[in-house]
Amino acid sequence: ILHVIDVSESDFNDRIRVVDAVLCDLGCIEHPQLRVYNKTDRSETVPDPGPDGVLVAALTGEGISKLKVRILERLSAGRLMS
Repeated sequence: ILHVIDVSESDFNDRIRVVDAVLCDLGCIEHPQLRVYNKTDRSETVPDPGPDGVLVAALTGEGISKLKVRILERLSAGRLMS
C-alpha cells in the first residue's frame, strides 16, 4: 500500500490516523505500507519520514527518484513495510 500524505495540510497527522483506522476496519493494517509524504515543497514543517516513509514534492519531482528506488527495494524484498 502506498499511503500518500499531503503534508501541506495542517492536520495531516489526524488524516494519517483516519487512514490507519480505515485500513484496520478493512483488515488491511498489517499489509505492507510505504508512506509517501507529498507536497514537501509547500509545507513549513517537513516530518521525519522514518524507515517506512519517503519525502516527495510531486509537482517539482523532488524525491520521486528516491520513491522509485524505495518501491523497487521493497518489492524485491517481497514487502513494503519494515
